[in-house]
Amino acid sequence: MKVFARARLRRGLLILGAVLAVSIALLVCLPLLFAPGQVAHADVILHLANDARMQGDAFVARLFREGFSQHVVCASSQASWDLYPADSSRAHLIELGLPTDAVSVLHLPITDCGGELVPFLIEGLRARGAKSVLIVSDPTVTRYSEWRLRQRMSTAGITVATTFAAEDRRDMLDGWWRSHWKAQRIVGTVMNSTIDLLYAPCR
Repeated sequence: MKVFARARLRRGLLILGAVLAVSIALLVCLPLLFAPGQVAHADVILHLANDARMQGDAFVARLFREGFSQHVVCASSQASWDLYPADSSRAHLIELGLPTDAVSVLHLPITDCGGELVPFLIEGLRARGAKSVLIVSDPTVTRYSEWRLRQRMSTAGITVATTFAAEDRRDMLDGWWRSHWKAQRIVGTVMNSTIDLLYAPCR
């Protein structure tokens, strides 16, 4: 019995050690999973960072004032029956001083994954005559998601740069494991990007 108990204890300690090692590796390597930001002049700023907990609207307004683009497209799927976060972002940008005719909205359908949204984004950009786009995204967008977006839009003849508010990235990664919504967003983003590799429409 004692031998059996020691074996169980040893196995439990090994499992605990493995979990601890993976957790430490995740903490250390997590920032490397996310794409770095880059800013470039473009025909359109595509605003996808529609989250009241982040500084996406203020960052987009700053990019507009600094002359990176003369038109902003706020895009999102619906959050409820008739509520699109993109509409709120547009209203906020106008409150921040952007001209009404310089900000438009692109309502996207609800899909199974981000990859399925890309054709709708391309269609919306083409309708506005855009051949280059500066995408303002959630700071936790993964390197794979950025590469997928860049590849698909490049095939459609649209040059892509992606960026985010630097303060959002700092805030998101600062003690993320202590905040439920940060941990949920970060872990969910990494898991979704991994699962997307298994399904052709999402790749």
